[in-house]
Amino acid sequence: HRIEEALYNVSLQLILAGGDWGFATLCPVRALAPDGTVWFSDVRAALIGSDAATDLLRPLVGRSVVGIVPRFRADIADLDLRLDDGGRIELFTSWSAASWRLETP
Repeated sequence: HRIEEALYNVSLQLILAGGDWGFATLCPVRALAPDGTVWFSDVRAALIGSDAATDLLRPLVGRSVVGIVPRFRADIADLDLRLDDGGRIELFTSWSAASWRLETP
């Protein structure tokens, strides 16, 4: 799914949206470039505020989510959203009970 909008709001929520889909999460999150460089994290976003944090998400716009891959540790799993350029968005879902929502038609 192509990402057309990416924002981080005051509620510490990452929101991604495209033409016919939407994704939101309250769990800790970070985004990594294809080389593994961290260019967005919820910790930094909380410190710099919503507008500045949303600016950090601009590289996501135009990318596509091409897969969702679980990362297992013992009996829990976190999720990675894999991007078409080799980057990824890491969701630390094991830290939050109601951590994410994906809406598609």
